[in-house]
Amino acid sequence: TLGSLGVYLEYDRLGNHAGRKDHEVYDEKVTALILHMFEKGYDKVHVSMDLTSMDNRSYYGTVPVNYTITVFHDVFLQNGGEEPMWQHMMVENPRNHFNA
Repeated sequence: TLGSLGVYLEYDRLGNHAGRKDHEVYDEKVTALILHMFEKGYDKVHVSMDLTSMDNRSYYGTVPVNYTITVFHDVFLQNGGEEPMWQHMMVENPRNHFNA
């Protein structure tokens, strides 16, 4: 797997399903994938949302810029994620990755 190679894996475009009935299920699926990676010892995970203004218009402006650190954060914690894992993924991993 990619994780065994020591690479960073990013789950991108969080919130791109906002405005659809299944957007919370999408976030839950991403959370499950992240937790699976952590369980297997692969913790070099990033999440992001690079939604542009044009993208957001197509979702009727329903995706706040802070979606990842508010909405997804809550979904992550409500579905088995823990705050230390979140801090590792959102603070330590980017710092280590971009300082490399």
